[in-house]
Amino acid sequence: MDIEVDQSGKIEDTRADTVIAFSDSVSGAALIPAVVKRACIRALRERDWRSRTFVFKIFAAALFVLIQPHIGKIERIVIDVEYPERMGDIKGKLLHLIQHIRRDFTRGQIVFDRVGKRSPAHKKAIAVYRGRAAPDRVLTANEILRVIGK
Repeated sequence: MDIEVDQSGKIEDTRADTVIAFSDSVSGAALIPAVVKRACIRALRERDWRSRTFVFKIFAAALFVLIQPHIGKIERIVIDVEYPERMGDIKGKLLHLIQHIRRDFTRGQIVFDRVGKRSPAHKKAIAVYRGRAAPDRVLTANEILRVIGK
């Protein structure tokens, strides 16, 4: 199965929630409340990590938590280009996390491309972000930080 991934609300905007959604034959959406993003950033700063990498680590960890139950069936992940200058960082972190579960998953199976407004992933992300649909998961700081800490 090939999935598309889209995000509504930037992770770096710590005053607003973020939604990460994926879609294909199955779909899912994870809500990252603003308070959770702030807690993650605060915890990462305490670990003395560089502030420029917080956003990408949180994005990759949240996406991993969302797709983890489907990893065995996923053949390709198409991620919307939200952070063009950091695609390599996101791909590297996500691949590292996936390979803990599925060793045969390769770098080439994660690609970045524009996910249009007609994409089911975009529709799901925006519906949850605007409160018109419920998220499948509401992520906690502990969940995200546990994944980042691996």
